[in-house]
Amino acid sequence: MGAALRNLHLDAGAPSCREIERRTRTSAGTMRVPRNTVPQILSRQRSPSSRDQLRALLSALSVPVSGHEDWLRAWSRVNRRLQADRRAARTRKDRLQRRPHAPNAIAPHTADGPPASGATSSLQPPPQRGYTTRRS
Repeated sequence: MGAALRNLHLDAGAPSCREIERRTRTSAGTMRVPRNTVPQILSRQRSPSSRDQLRALLSALSVPVSGHEDWLRAWSRVNRRLQADRRAARTRKDRLQRRPHAPNAIAPHTADGPPASGATSSLQPPPQRGYTTRRS
């Protein structure tokens, strides 16, 4: 969709971002598209955030209202795909965060006192500042 919008922009005479913003601001019944957003959409860094934003952009690029429906259907397909990708990424992230943690290397203390007999710790205390430690 981004490439098609870029081609549409070129076919419309490549109006500047400021001009596109002015057209969307002065058109009755359309949403203003900020000039900072226009290059992001045209360079495929982002897609239009809503159907209204796409309609405003299409109007600013001289697309007749009769041609908006095909663009809106394409936007809906792209938007559904983006939402599905975001949900899948959140699901993967949740699964990673819910993985069982590795067993603790230090044996737990009991109510009676130190760790149960035979329990060992693989952790060593950090070296003291200014001193070096030698391993044998």
